[in-house]
Amino acid sequence: MTTANYIKDLLYRYDCVIVPNFGGFVTNRISARINTDSNTFYPPTKEVGFNSHLTHNDGLLANYIASVENISFEKANATILETVSEWNTAIKTEAVVLENVGSFSLNEKNQLIFSPTNTINYLTSSFGLISLAYSIIYDIPAHPPAWTPTLTPIVELSALDIISLILLAALSLSLITCVINLILILLLQTFYLYSKVGPKLI
Repeated sequence: MTTANYIKDLLYRYDCVIVPNFGGFVTNRISARINTDSNTFYPPTKEVGFNSHLTHNDGLLANYIASVENISFEKANATILETVSEWNTAIKTEAVVLENVGSFSLNEKNQLIFSPTNTINYLTSSFGLISLAYSIIYDIPAHPPAWTPTLTPIVELSALDIISLILLAALSLSLITCVINLILILLLQTFYLYSKVGPKLI
């Protein structure tokens, strides 16, 4: 395993992992949050930062390497120092990438810049939790809005329209009168014929 892998392992269990003569990786717990712009929920996580002033050897990294590789503490320290020397040489010409931890580069002022990897959540209590996109469901009002009657506008009739309606009504009345007169004539003729012919048939 590389030194970067050992650092990654320790970040799951500790809030600070110091690389002697280089700097310390410090974690900061971030609560669950919601991004309202993308409608995405993010679970709690541990954000990894870097402090170049934490260079004192606290023995955590060296002891872990020694136990995993079954070597002495002194040899583990020597391995760390050799790795740091390689990083300091490489960073002068290119970015140094620590897999699953982050990358280092130098800015215009020759200062060390750390960019953490955001694909790993070092908070063990959030194991298995992933970011989740959601859809917004709008509330339906408990009471529907009151019904508002729609008023039908009154159509104004012109004088010509009124005359036409009167003539139509008069024509209809004349037709009804003619029908009634025709029915009366038929009834009268029926009674007349009955009065003339009916008694003789009896």
